[in-house]
Amino acid sequence: MESIGDWWRVKTKTNKIGYVHKSRIRTKTEDKITVVNIDSIKRDLQNQGYQISAEKKCDLNKDGKEDDVLIFEPKVIKSDSNNDVIMNSPVYILISNENNNYQVYKNLNIIYTSNSTCPSDGFQSLVVKDNYLTIEQNTCGGWYIIDEYTTFKFDITSNEIVLHKFGQSFTDRKDPNKDVPDSVLSNKNFGKILFENFNSKTILEKKK
Repeated sequence: MESIGDWWRVKTKTNKIGYVHKSRIRTKTEDKITVVNIDSIKRDLQNQGYQISAEKKCDLNKDGKEDDVLIFEPKVIKSDSNNDVIMNSPVYILISNENNNYQVYKNLNIIYTSNSTCPSDGFQSLVVKDNYLTIEQNTCGGWYIIDEYTTFKFDITSNEIVLHKFGQSFTDRKDPNKDVPDSVLSNKNFGKILFENFNSKTILEKKK
């Protein structure tokens, strides 16, 4: 496959030569997925039944080029009799590189899409500042409504997106005025956890 401007020159299995626009092809470099066109990801997810829940343009790796953070949610949330908690809200971080492509980081295990046993609202907001991004959401634990704040950092030295901080605030459903201490944990408690490996349901199990 040869790059010619905005096109890839490709050879088929029958040795025929053709040309495909770069926006239609995803390539794989060093075991990482790269894409040429952000709109192609949006179209793919929308065709799979998702819609955009939040989007932030930013410069997460501080290289002067525009990056993008996208959170999708299913247009129709299907119930699952085997699971009270459904996690089906993909989070994509697209980091621009020197070739005007985007490095794709994806995680499907951050956001609680729905919880049949919890009256909370799930995803709340996406906040990006400098090389940090925070996902805020609501969930439940026992009698508590829990506000969760999960912050990731783009490590400019290693070119990795890692967990920076995981915070929880609690409200007692039986006694909303009860004073319950917040919990704030950092990478000092967990060690290094890559964005793509993070799981909201199991993160506390990794506490050291």
